[in-house]
Amino acid sequence: SSGINAEYGAACVMLSGVLGWTRPWPVYLKPEYFMLGISALQFTVIFPAVLLYTLDVLRFNRSRDLPDMEKYLGCSDGVHIQQVGTNRSKQELEETIDKQGEIIQSLQHHNQVLARRIMSLHRQIKA
Repeated sequence: SSGINAEYGAACVMLSGVLGWTRPWPVYLKPEYFMLGISALQFTVIFPAVLLYTLDVLRFNRSRDLPDMEKYLGCSDGVHIQQVGTNRSKQELEETIDKQGEIIQSLQHHNQVLARRIMSLHRQIKA
């Protein structure tokens, strides 16, 4: 607390010397107003930056393709077109299980390809 008061006092003395103020200090240099002013300045700088960053992230997420599995199942923006539940017939359930098996095999193959690629890149780095 004493360190903050010392810094505040030093800031007031510097401002009074620069601006030619004499005592009493202007109202906006009281500690609560001074800190409020600093917080407002931080907010005016940080808020637009965070807003622009958020918009950039949203644009990026919309611009990229859906993962292969979501394309295969017919998903759009993460929303499944097909209804999922236990009210399906036995044939539909078997088809769904077959699709899941195909997807699992496809993902396993994709993982193997990626593993081989990583190993080859690792060998290139070592060489």
